[in-house]
Amino acid sequence: MARTLLNLFDRFSPSEKERGILERATVSGPIRAEKEMRIVEVTANFPMIIPKNVLYDIEDAISRAYNLRYVRIYPKYKSELFTSEYFPEIMTEARRRDIISENFLRNYKAEFSGDAITVKTGFGVGGVNILNAGNTASKISEIISSEFGVYYKIKFDSDSSIDTGVHVDMDERLAAIRKRVSQNNAASVSVSTQPTNAKSSFYDDSPETTVEGEIIKAGYMKFSIEGAEIIFGEDFDIIPSKLHDSDKIAGEAVFVGVVMAKDVKARRRGNIGVSFCIHDGNAALSIRVSVSQSEASKYDGVRDDMAVAIRGTLAHDEFDGELILIPSAIKKIKKIDRTDTAPEKRVELHLHTTMSTMDAIIPPDVAVKTAKAWGHRAIAITDHGNVQGFQEAAKAAKEVGMKILYGMEAYFVDDTARAVFGTKNISFDDEFVVFDI
Repeated sequence: MARTLLNLFDRFSPSEKERGILERATVSGPIRAEKEMRIVEVTANFPMIIPKNVLYDIEDAISRAYNLRYVRIYPKYKSELFTSEYFPEIMTEARRRDIISENFLRNYKAEFSGDAITVKTGFGVGGVNILNAGNTASKISEIISSEFGVYYKIKFDSDSSIDTGVHVDMDERLAAIRKRVSQNNAASVSVSTQPTNAKSSFYDDSPETTVEGEIIKAGYMKFSIEGAEIIFGEDFDIIPSKLHDSDKIAGEAVFVGVVMAKDVKARRRGNIGVSFCIHDGNAALSIRVSVSQSEASKYDGVRDDMAVAIRGTLAHDEFDGELILIPSAIKKIKKIDRTDTAPEKRVELHLHTTMSTMDAIIPPDVAVKTAKAWGHRAIAITDHGNVQGFQEAAKAAKEVGMKILYGMEAYFVDDTARAVFGTKNISFDDEFVVFDI
């Protein structure tokens, strides 16, 4: 006999309505249970459609009963149950998965034609381009397919007659956000209500941000959230958005990265300006606040090169228009550095540093400390035609106990000298002489 969700979560005491739903839902796939992460994910067959708000409430109630971070129930229905009336529920799930932002498609029109669905939005061509850039259509199609086992092709189009709803539905939400921002005496900002044209990275794309147990891969970095410490604010789940796509996200979000360029300055009105950036090796985002002296002390625990998870509100600085994050909570996490797993370590004999212009990006001291951390016995510094990196390398070597092989990539002849002058109309079949200088 198939196992029901009521059997699975037998410690949960459901209401009569919840019991009727759970006892008719049968587990239909593997159950993901992460003890350390305190999460459970399960797929179940339902004989009837369950509204998302009802399903989400059941998940939250089960989470509380088992003291879990979250429970996810992924429903499966018969294909004939999918109708245009259910499509708003698909969009609700898309918002929950951060496929679309909370208010970006608040108002839309969905037109069904066979196995195709055209979703029209009032945000115009720019909004459509953002949706397409995020591969949003295929992700929404995947939700329909996972729930009903049928494929629908999703297409986005603009329709100026559609009210975006931002100025109506967002008024109360923005008022609440601005109130929270004002409580931090934040710098002059306008809360981001829709994606911006600002870029968070020079790269066109970045690796997907993934969470596997306690390990997060973001950009070109890897982090561990095991034993994450709250620096300030309320506790929050570290389920990060892609830092590279911060310019496509509106409202609140969570990001992970490494702190850099922290700066604290007194302002004319007596407030303290605190600013820093976080980056993941691919993209970066600025954090700026203007707070009282007592509030500024909250940021004392934030230091350069520290790995952090930040929950906050995306906004635009009204001074320069830059996209910034106003934090409501920050946690200290751990950056997992790259390691050398070779059983027999190498000794690098040809290495350029930042003292070789346009040829390297690693400073001499960082190169030395990295080699030491990787278990190398020694490292050579061989910059182009100079020895300017020796001092930094020597200082770092003394600090960590590393042997330096001092060298240089020298130029013994003028390799720009020309042995042949003039021009000659010859082909590769003709005879010619090569001068090796």
